[in-house]
Amino acid sequence: MNFDLNDPSVFQQVLTVIVTLGTGLIIWLANSLHNKYIKYRPKLFVTIERPLFSQFNKQHVIFEFGWRCTVTIKNKSKYTAYDVTGQFPIGHNISDKRDVREMFEKNNHLDVHEEVEFEVERKIFKKVEDILHITYEDNVRVFHPGTKIPTPEINLKPKEVEDIRFYIKYTNEFGRTFYTKYRKKDKKEKNSFPLVRPYLLYELQERIIRRFKKKRG
Repeated sequence: MNFDLNDPSVFQQVLTVIVTLGTGLIIWLANSLHNKYIKYRPKLFVTIERPLFSQFNKQHVIFEFGWRCTVTIKNKSKYTAYDVTGQFPIGHNISDKRDVREMFEKNNHLDVHEEVEFEVERKIFKKVEDILHITYEDNVRVFHPGTKIPTPEINLKPKEVEDIRFYIKYTNEFGRTFYTKYRKKDKKEKNSFPLVRPYLLYELQERIIRRFKKKRG
C-alpha cells in the first residue's frame, strides 16, 4: 500500500497519528513525573522541645553546663518515607548514638502518621574560677556565696541552642529524594521542603570557623 504525502488527506491522517502518539507520550511522561516527584511525596515534620538546662560541678574544678532537647520527627503525609537520615541539629551531640543509629539504619522507613524521637544535647565547660567567687587563704581555696555569672542557663546559652538548624533526607517508594529543612529561632519553629540539600553554605561556614579557632588554639 502506497502513501502519497502530497495527497492532503493522507498527510492529514499521518499528522493526526503523529500528534496522537506524541500527545499520549507527553501525557504518560507527565503522569510518571507527577507520581514520582509530586503526588507520592512523603512529608516529615520536625518539632524540638524547649531545652532542659543542667549544670554539674566536677570536683570543684570544672563546671559542665548542658541544654538537652527532645527531637520528634513525624510523617504527616499519606505516603511512607524510606531511608530516613539527615544532619542532626548542628552543634549538638546526640545523647544516645546507638539508639539513633538503629532508628535510622539502612532501609528504615517511617509509615503514615508514625513518629520517632531522640534527644540531643549541647554542652559547654567552664573553669570553677570563672563561675564562683573564690579567694585563697594560706593556699587553700575559700568559696563564697553567689556566682560571677547570674542565671547561666540564659547568659551562657550557646547560639546553637537559640538558633537550631536541622534537616532530614528521605525517599518515596520510587527512590526520589526529598528534604525537610527545619529551623527554630526565637522560639518560632519552621518546616520547609526544598528541592536540594539545605544548609550547605552554613555548614561550610561553620567548618571554616571551627578550623580557624582550632588553629588559633
